[in-house]
Amino acid sequence: FNITKKYIFAIKYIVNNDNIKREKDFCNNFSHRCFVQFYGYLYRNDEEIGLVYDFMCNGTLRDFIKQNNDKVALFVSISRIFRGINYLHSNSLIHRDLKPENILIDHDFLCFLGDFETIRPIDDTSETQNNITSDIGSFNYASSEQLQNGKISFPTDIYSFALIIYFILNGKDFKQNRLEKIDLVKGTENIIEI
Repeated sequence: FNITKKYIFAIKYIVNNDNIKREKDFCNNFSHRCFVQFYGYLYRNDEEIGLVYDFMCNGTLRDFIKQNNDKVALFVSISRIFRGINYLHSNSLIHRDLKPENILIDHDFLCFLGDFETIRPIDDTSETQNNITSDIGSFNYASSEQLQNGKISFPTDIYSFALIIYFILNGKDFKQNRLEKIDLVKGTENIIEI
């Protein structure tokens, strides 16, 4: 809490420097109106101990959907998520961990993309495929190719986005057998009516 400005911030404490390095690099070089606002670092004795973000007082998209069924708010959520993904892709970046828990809601009930640890450039060849795959945050929202061989591409995020839309419209996760062809159209036929 900033006493002078009477403003609440959220601190993401640095536990593992290897994983947080990408998030720091991303936050220092990119920002967008649909991303949780990054303000800087929290220091203790000249050592970075945390990242300072805007506090999202209405929790995650998962929490919001479970408590509300406002069609206008849901449409705005879909639009803002898309704009954030579009910005990432236009900068040759892939989020790789899009899911309802990584979409946060502020005091105006606007959603923001968060959790930037897993973001990678599309042409990231600095790591082995195993390392790229091993830090996936959620297997329920990861694309099949991401899970099977670690290959990432723009469709990796689009697949997760489609599952998020399904979640928004149905209030539950899409359960699928990864070996079967997935029909995401079922359950989303009313999307035009929103």
